[in-house]
Amino acid sequence: MDKVAKRLGTCACRILLIVVAGVTTHFAAAEEHDKDAKKDAVKAAKKQQAKQQADNQQKPVDAPYIQPLIQAVPKTMRFAANSAPYESVDIVARTRGFIESLNFIDGQFVKKGDLLYVVEKTYNQADVAEAQGALQVANARVERALLEYKRQQTLLKQKLTSRENVDKARLEYQSAKAQRQQEEASLTQALQELKYTRIISPFSGRLSRTLLYPGELVDPDNLTGTTVLTSLAKLDPLYVYLHVPTNLVQKIVEARQQQGTLAVQFFVSSDQPVRLSGQLEFIANQADTAAGTLEMRALVKNPDLHVFPGQFGYLHIQTGIEEDAMLVPKSSIHEDFNGYFVYLIDKKKQLKRAPIKRHEPYQAWYRIEGLNPDDRVVYGDMPALYPGLAVRAREATAPKLPVQPFVKTQPAKPSQTQ
Repeated sequence: MDKVAKRLGTCACRILLIVVAGVTTHFAAAEEHDKDAKKDAVKAAKKQQAKQQADNQQKPVDAPYIQPLIQAVPKTMRFAANSAPYESVDIVARTRGFIESLNFIDGQFVKKGDLLYVVEKTYNQADVAEAQGALQVANARVERALLEYKRQQTLLKQKLTSRENVDKARLEYQSAKAQRQQEEASLTQALQELKYTRIISPFSGRLSRTLLYPGELVDPDNLTGTTVLTSLAKLDPLYVYLHVPTNLVQKIVEARQQQGTLAVQFFVSSDQPVRLSGQLEFIANQADTAAGTLEMRALVKNPDLHVFPGQFGYLHIQTGIEEDAMLVPKSSIHEDFNGYFVYLIDKKKQLKRAPIKRHEPYQAWYRIEGLNPDDRVVYGDMPALYPGLAVRAREATAPKLPVQPFVKTQPAKPSQTQ
């Protein structure tokens, strides 16, 4: 039995050794196979790249180009801003009564002096009649007191009355005149309140919607004129308010001192962007310490009434002129982790990457630094661009030229109709 067990153990060991050797050989073969596969993949990639480069050399890609544009452009500073009305007021009822007529439609443009509302006149006409009657009574009292005063003076000369009676008559006469002045003031007030029944536009502008309609009652206790009927705003010109960080204020102040006035343009983004021109006209005298900003205000023309008060946009303030600025189209500029760059066409008619420094935009262009005036910049949408790509250079038509330096216009004046 011991010999049989010993032989079985020896056989098991031999089998185990055979299995281990087989597994080791299998893994070694698999590893060798992976190495060969990797080598084959690298060779295939290099072969494919070489073939692609050869194809590129054989079939250059059509590449439109333009040269950088050199011209004068405005030096500008851009800030977020909001428009505000040049004039704005709540139209209030300054007297009591029912509204008899409404003489405009909601949102209508009106001129100064146009009739807006007519309020019931009954109460005010009654007040006028009462004040006129009281004034007539006061006039009669003055006349009677004057006659008595003169009679007492005559009697005093004849020594038929006392000085005390004369003084008393004089005081009665003076008191009657004072009472007459009070009644005259009451009549003036009543007549003015009668005028308030015709509510007119204080200036030209655009109305909001009405809050009260004919037949509705203006509060009988409306003694302070607090019942708002509608609102009126002047839309041409417009104010534009902005808050400039205090670290940028000095640059604007110095430019204003040198140039006298600073031209501005207010841009409102929309499906059809709007641009309004004007001037910077106000700088606050104290900064906001909490926000670290200083309030400024521009006045811009809005002749087409495309911008309304309260709209958000960007105000560009021209602080000077860059005489020889270099510009390239927006579509030519690319960006990656290393920054902005463009593709240039070199003498070998191959693409090369050229880093640039991008500045402010001018419509379809950007002001940039880092190129030479005679560089050929690839322009337009081209797929799969990379350095070394062989191209056929073709001069392209440049996009529309950027805006010229802002023109200093006369200060915006209120429109006579808007």
